[in-house]
Amino acid sequence: MSGVGAVLCCLLPLFASIYQQSEANTWSSWYTNANDYITEWPIFGILIIALALLFIGITGLILSFLQEKYKDKISAIISDWFSGW
Repeated sequence: MSGVGAVLCCLLPLFASIYQQSEANTWSSWYTNANDYITEWPIFGILIIALALLFIGITGLILSFLQEKYKDKISAIISDWFSGW
């Protein structure tokens, strides 16, 4: 998931430029800098989704590394927890 988030983050300026062109065609009024549209709603939503995917992907990588490193300790903790029931 972090790869998808990284790609979306890299494509945000392109999306902002496309949105700038649509604003120019629709309203005949637009910001001169396309990056100003990153704080506008449709592009800002893509930014939030991209950052969430980055966070989920990086967290998953860290957790899978920790799970692999402490596999025996985790299984011992889980078996002790279930035996207490």
